[in-house]
Amino acid sequence: MRRFRSVPRAVAAFLTAASALSAFPALAVEAPLAPELASWRPVSHAYAHVTLPDHDSSAAREDHALPVVFVLPDKVWDARRVWPYLDHLSLFGVTVVELWPDDDERFGPAEAHAAVASATEAFGLARSRVALLGFGTGGRLALALARPDRPAAALYPVCDGASLPDPDAQVMVLHPDEASEMRACAALVDGRSGAQSARASAGAGHGWDVVSEQGGGQIALPHPDGASPRPLRLLAYPDKLATFRAVHAVSKFVLSDSAARLPARSIP
Repeated sequence: MRRFRSVPRAVAAFLTAASALSAFPALAVEAPLAPELASWRPVSHAYAHVTLPDHDSSAAREDHALPVVFVLPDKVWDARRVWPYLDHLSLFGVTVVELWPDDDERFGPAEAHAAVASATEAFGLARSRVALLGFGTGGRLALALARPDRPAAALYPVCDGASLPDPDAQVMVLHPDEASEMRACAALVDGRSGAQSARASAGAGHGWDVVSEQGGGQIALPHPDGASPRPLRLLAYPDKLATFRAVHAVSKFVLSDSAARLPARSIP
C-alpha cells in the first residue's frame, strides 16, 4: 500500500488545528498528514490519489467490474484514518481514489461532485463503477451525492441535520452507539428501500478511526455541520473494534452488487 509523507503544508494544518483546539488543553493533538503532492493529481477543486488493488488479489484477477471507491474526507483530515479501509478494499480487488480538497471550507456537494467527475476522467475510470466512502463531513457529502447507481457509505456524518436528497439512493450509514444518533439515522433512512443505518459497534463514539499519537487520548474533530449553532467540535478516540467492524461493513456494502461474482473469501 502507498503511504504519505508529511510536507510543509502539514505544518500549517497542524498550527490551524492546534489553534482551533485551544479550548481542549487536555486533548491529544496530532498533525494531519498532508499529501505528497508529487504523487497526487490536481483535479477540479481537489487533489486525487489512486491506489490500485493488490495484484495478487483473486478478485482483481477474476472480476474487472468491481466498484471504484472515492474517499470524501473529514475536515482537518489525517489520511491515516482511511488506511484500514483502503487496505481491506484493495485486497478484494477494489480501486480506491482519495480526494484532498484544496479548500475545506468551500468543498460542498457541487465541488465534491465536480472533483469525483474530474478524477474519474483523469484516471480513465468508468463512471458506472463509482461508489463513495465519506468520513464525518465527507459522510454528509457522500449522502448528498448518493444515487441508485452510485452507492455511498457514510461514517459518523451526524444524522441530525443531514440530508439524503435521492429517495432511491443506495446508502449505508454507520453511526456511534448513541441513542440520539440511532434515532436520527433511523429517521434519515426510514422508508427508503436502498438505505440502511447501524451502529459501528457497542460503545462506539464519533470518529472511531482517528489516529492518536498519545496512547489513545481523545481528539476533537470538527462537527460535520460547522455552520450550525451546535458545538463546533466533537470528541473522538481511537476504537479498534469499531474500526474493524466498520472496515468489514464498508467492504460488504460496496461489494454487495458484485458478491455473486466474487470468490467466497472476498466477502467478510
